[in-house]
Amino acid sequence: MAHTQRLFLLCVNFQRDTRSVSPAPTIHDRNRVSSLTGLQAHRSNPSPFRLRSCTVFLFTLVCFLQTGALAQSPRPREKMRADSLQLRAEELYRQYQMQPALQNAQAALAIYRTLGEREGEVKALSRAGIIYTDLTDFPKAEEHLQKALQISREINQPQLLILSLHNLGTLRKAERKYDVALEAFKEALEIAEANGDELKRAEQWKNLGAVCLNMDKTDLAVDFLNKAMNFAQETNNDSLIATTLLSLGSAATAKSDFLNAAVYWEQGLSLAKKTKNLRLEGSFLSNLGNSYRNTGKYPEALSCLKQALQINRVTHNRWAEGNTLRELGIVFYFQGQPDSSLRCWNDAIEVFKTIPDMLMVGMTSGHIGVYYKNIGKPFGSKGLRKCSGDGSRCRQRERRSQYFGKYRKCLQ
Repeated sequence: MAHTQRLFLLCVNFQRDTRSVSPAPTIHDRNRVSSLTGLQAHRSNPSPFRLRSCTVFLFTLVCFLQTGALAQSPRPREKMRADSLQLRAEELYRQYQMQPALQNAQAALAIYRTLGEREGEVKALSRAGIIYTDLTDFPKAEEHLQKALQISREINQPQLLILSLHNLGTLRKAERKYDVALEAFKEALEIAEANGDELKRAEQWKNLGAVCLNMDKTDLAVDFLNKAMNFAQETNNDSLIATTLLSLGSAATAKSDFLNAAVYWEQGLSLAKKTKNLRLEGSFLSNLGNSYRNTGKYPEALSCLKQALQINRVTHNRWAEGNTLRELGIVFYFQGQPDSSLRCWNDAIEVFKTIPDMLMVGMTSGHIGVYYKNIGKPFGSKGLRKCSGDGSRCRQRERRSQYFGKYRKCLQ
């Protein structure tokens, strides 16, 4: 502000000094020179009109500079700071640094709320909600994602609405609330179709297929997944191809087609490495371990599961970590290492309890019950349904909550 005041005073002094030093030429003076000389004299001795024009120009320059200073007001600066924090949160999330990512997202959220930037608020809420989902803090995830969905509806922004519904559906799927997840993904699909967004439509087909698998609607799931795969292949979308292959492998496993499941997951593992998606790579390795175990390839299964366990821990994928430990226990058991099996299953139960996923706690407790029965301690397995080593039956029991009641006595 002081700078612009000095410029204005300079304008005034320039006008005063110029008038006193360079008076306008008289008619007599102009008549004594040629036209060229007169022009030069006129340029060296400005007229009052030119002096006024110069003053107006300088005054306009002052106003322009002052306007530029006003443009650097606190609001734009704070908006830029919030955007920077949001980008940093997304970068940290991709590096699996969950707590720093969450802190940056929450800081961005606070600024967006202060400024009334609703779109920014939705994005920050969504990022925080995704992180809470991955950390299995489902109450906080729901709080953030429901708020993001509410704002998205209020501002009627289709892309943000699809994002919010997608994230909320993912949360419901993690909570095993499959009916609610299905409705969220269906609504997101309808919005994507209404707005002609083919990529978002394909992503929702993939999500619907994954949920239908969890609901034992395998044929319907395969229909959705094939639609998503066709689009992904037509557009050379490696990321979408990889995530669709993950579910197609699960569909093949549900039909006891373990060889094709392994083919899907081997292809997906290659794409996960190509796209540098470490979390997805861990999921493929874990599933491949399951597939190799089902086909009797125990050394290969053990190698995949050990790699998967390390990756799942690095990427904070708690459910995958617990399931990989459970699978490791089964492989150790088939290789005649019951003590190693017991350690893996106990560790898996502790992981599932922190999520919490009581269905998987019950499922893993069933394995322990079989262990105690086979070492001559039948009371340890009393009241438990025997979990067969056949892979397809294990996968079916894993997905069906009605089996949980069979394992309650082991939990007690």
